Amino acid sequence: MNEKELFEAIGEIDENTLSESDTVSKKTFRPKWLAATAAAAAICIAAVNIIPRFPVETAEDSAVQSTDGSNDHSPVQDTIVDTITDSPLTDAVVQDAPTDKADVMLLGEAVYPKMSAYPLEADYDNSNDYYYAMDKHQDILKAQANSGAEGYTEGYNEFCAATMTEFLTTDDDKNIVYSPLNLYMSLGMLAEVTGGESRKQVLDVLGEGNNEVLREKVHSLWNSNYCNDGHYTSILSNSIWLSNRFGFNESTINTLAEKYYACSFSGEAGSDSFSEALRRWLNTSTGNLLKNESKKIQLSEDTAAALASTVNFYGQWDYKSGFNDKFTEPDIFTTASGEEITVDFMYKWQFYEPIFMGKNFTAVSSGIDSEEYNAGMWFILPNEGVSVDEVIASADMQTMICSDPNEIAYAEIYANNNNKPVGYYNPAGITTELKELHTYAPKFDITYQTDFIEKLTELGITNATDPEKSDFSPLTEETGLFLSKAEQAVRVAIDEKGVSAASFVVLEIPATGGYTEQPEVYNFILDRPFIFCITGNDNIPLFIGVVNNPTE
Repeated sequence: MNEKELFEAIGEIDENTLSESDTVSKKTFRPKWLAATAAAAAICIAAVNIIPRFPVETAEDSAVQSTDGSNDHSPVQDTIVDTITDSPLTDAVVQDAPTDKADVMLLGEAVYPKMSAYPLEADYDNSNDYYYAMDKHQDILKAQANSGAEGYTEGYNEFCAATMTEFLTTDDDKNIVYSPLNLYMSLGMLAEVTGGESRKQVLDVLGEGNNEVLREKVHSLWNSNYCNDGHYTSILSNSIWLSNRFGFNESTINTLAEKYYACSFSGEAGSDSFSEALRRWLNTSTGNLLKNESKKIQLSEDTAAALASTVNFYGQWDYKSGFNDKFTEPDIFTTASGEEITVDFMYKWQFYEPIFMGKNFTAVSSGIDSEEYNAGMWFILPNEGVSVDEVIASADMQTMICSDPNEIAYAEIYANNNNKPVGYYNPAGITTELKELHTYAPKFDITYQTDFIEKLTELGITNATDPEKSDFSPLTEETGLFLSKAEQAVRVAIDEKGVSAASFVVLEIPATGGYTEQPEVYNFILDRPFIFCITGNDNIPLFIGVVNNPTE
C-alpha cells in the first residue's frame, strides 16, 4: 500500500504524518516491537492511524452492492464485502521511525484465512468451468467450516444458556439483543490478560477450568464460523489497544494474535486520534452497521488497555426460506404493553415444514444459504399468556437453539441411520409436526447498546472489576489495572432477502495510578413479542434477541 492508498483508507489526516513506510511482510503474526527510548516505556512507538481494510465502505449510508455489483443484495446490509480477504489489516503499513505528530501504531497483525470469491455463473464462458470453480470453492468452504477441533462447542452452549437470562430479560418493552459469540470471544481475551483469581472467575463464567483448553476452543470457534466469500458473511475480528505509557508482555500479545486473530495497536490513550482509530476499526469490522453506536466509544486518558471484539454477519435465505416481497403487507403487531402498531409483515408458504413445540412456545426455523456452513435463524413465539422471559429461562428452548433443526425434526431417522437413541438427536424433548406452513414475520431493524459491566459482576467476574483485587499481570507489570467498562452494541435486521447482523464489545481497562397425505395448515404469525436466534456453523448461536417493537 503506498502513501496515497493509505491516505484514502484512513481519511483526511495531516500530510506531514505520512512518510516513507515499509509494507509488513505476511506471517501468522507480524509484530514490530521497537526498542525503548525511555526507561518508563517498554514500547516507544509512533505512526499514522491504521485501520482494518474490510468490509470497506467510505460513503455515508451508501447503497449495498451484491457480489455481481447489481445493488440487489439487501437493503438491510450497510456494507460492501471484500470477496477475498486474508486479514482485517491487509497491506497495513508500519512506520519504523517515531515522529512527534504520529498517533497510533500497529504493533502486530493476525493474518486471516484466505477465502476464494463465490463463483458467479455469469463470469464463466461455459457451465463446465463454472461448476469446476464452484466445486473448488465448496472444498475451501468445507475445509474452513470443519476446521474446528473435536468437542470445541462443549461449554459454549452452556455459556449461552447462562447468559441468556442475564442479558435478555428486561422490565420494559424495549428491543434487546446480544451476541453470545461476541461476548465469549471478549471474555476469552480477558482471561488471557488476567491472572490468579481474576482469571479463574472469567474461566468459571466461560465454563472452562483451563486457559490453554479455552484458547484452543476459541480458536476453533473462530475458524469454524469464519466466512467471507462475498455470498455468506461471518467475520469475527478482535483487537487490543495499548497505551504507550506502559510496557506490555509480548508473549500475551502474540497469543492473542495467534489464537484470537487479534491485531494490536498502541498510542496515546485519551487522545482524540486514538479513540477515533478504535471507532474506525469498529466501523470497518462491523460493515458500518453500528456507526452511530461507535461514536459513543471514547477511551479515557487513564486507559491502560482496551479489548475490542466484533462479529459481522450477512446471509441470504436459502431457496425454500425466502420471503416474496410481493406479499409484504402492513398489519398489526401488539407490544407487551398491549399497544397496537402497524408493521410491514413478510409472508412465505412452505408445503411440508416442521413446527417445533416446547412446553411454552412454538418455533420455526429458516435456513440461510451458506453452502458448507450450517447457518439458520430461529423464530420463537411464546404461547398466549406466556412472557418472553419465561421462554428464555426454559431449558427446552435453550437446548433447541443450539441443536440442528433437521435432526430434531427427523430424530427417529437420524437415530436409525446412526445407531443412536432418538433422545440423542432431540435432547430438549421438543415435539415436532409437519405442517403446511404459512409464516408471517415483521420486518425489523433493531439496535441495542449498553454497558454490561454490572452483568459481568453478577455473573461472578468481581475481581477483575475491582482495582484492589484485579490481576492483570499476564498483560503488564503495572499494577492498579481493572475492568471499568464493558460496552456492547448490536444491530440485527431482516427483510425478504436475508438477515444482517453486527455487534461489538469494548472492554476498557484503565489504571489507577416424502408424504402422501395433505398436511394440516398452520399459520405462524409473529404479531406479538417474540424471540429470535441466528445460528452459525454447527448450530452455534451468534445472535439472540427479543423483538418487543419492530418499529423502534
